[in-house]
Amino acid sequence: MALSGKLISPQTENDLSKMTYQTGKTVGSCMIVDNLLNELGISAALGKSNMADLVKWLIFARLNEQGSRLSSVRLADRHDASLFGLKNLMKIIYIVL
Repeated sequence: MALSGKLISPQTENDLSKMTYQTGKTVGSCMIVDNLLNELGISAALGKSNMADLVKWLIFARLNEQGSRLSSVRLADRHDASLFGLKNLMKIIYIVL
């Protein structure tokens, strides 16, 4: 292995070339904002409703990218909105707009 100071054999390189990579929606920044909202008491102040979940997502979108509400829909293509309790984000945001 390269990290342990050993050379990678050609046979190992062939095994690595067969590896596949998968990417999905990111959750790290969503989790940070969700924890921040909980620590500041914003989540408790908003309560538990669909509109509260939407407000949390819009706060996340504003902190992550300074765009429009429509850009927050596009942001859901890259980030996991279900962490905030939103399942059909596109439909919900268009209703709000």
